[in-house]
Amino acid sequence: MRVGVIGICGFGRFHAEAFAELGWTVAAGADRSPELASVAARFGAEPHRDYRDLLARGDLDAVTVSLPPRLHPAVVTASLEAGLPVLCEKPVAPSAAEAGALLAAVGADAPVAVGFVLRYHPAYRRLRELVRGGELGRVRAVLARKCWPTSTPWRLEEGGGAVFVKDIHYFDLVPWLLGSDPEGVCAYGGSFYHRGQVEDSYQLLMSFPGGATFHLDSAWWTLPSSVNSFEVVGDRARAVVEGDDLRVEGEVARTERPEGESMVLAEVRAFADWLAGGGPRPPGLEEAVRASRLAQRVVDQLR
Repeated sequence: MRVGVIGICGFGRFHAEAFAELGWTVAAGADRSPELASVAARFGAEPHRDYRDLLARGDLDAVTVSLPPRLHPAVVTASLEAGLPVLCEKPVAPSAAEAGALLAAVGADAPVAVGFVLRYHPAYRRLRELVRGGELGRVRAVLARKCWPTSTPWRLEEGGGAVFVKDIHYFDLVPWLLGSDPEGVCAYGGSFYHRGQVEDSYQLLMSFPGGATFHLDSAWWTLPSSVNSFEVVGDRARAVVEGDDLRVEGEVARTERPEGESMVLAEVRAFADWLAGGGPRPPGLEEAVRASRLAQRVVDQLR
């Protein structure tokens, strides 16, 4: 099997590494980065400056797309028109309207998987088992902090923004964990650190049926350090994701390290198995639109 990686010098290089580990041939890579030749050479891939040249090759079985979100709809559509199934990084578009338009244009049955990679992280998969199995009791709060530096200009321009680019993972993950969509959304933030065109930091509170809440402190800040934490608090126990570990604090505290592949490898394997007819359909455009609509509610609150 042969894959083409569009955006191979960005996150796409991790896709390429995973496909290579699965035994696929990384046949081609497209990017406009000066690093294109060297990154493509790592995988023995033919470099293309224009993704349309990659799609026109005629010798690929699938493509992955990892670009600034404003470019995703056109590239995904062109890939499907070339007869190629697509693994597209999140978000599939920079707004809910554009994500919905993409779904309407290509249809829910289009062979598109979307990179909600946290669903494949062993600790989050185990956390979902604890939540759904009732070990934590009735969930009262989901608490997250995700504050990083950034040096990528497009993230702070129109079509970027912390809500859609960085945090849309949570707008897929938290409903997936809790098994329901939120009812209320309250957010405050803006362009506080970089004075860019879009939000770089905000505070978020969401309410879910049954009384659970999701609290998020998010920033692309100007500090050199990073903070990344996630926990679920129930009325019986509390569970905290710490890297690859899951700490559970109830009547007896314990720390688990759930077994499993790295999340990117697991995501790519799920995509490959689905294409081969041996696995369930990964999250696709319908899930992407659902998460995008939730992200749009946050952006609208900020505005």
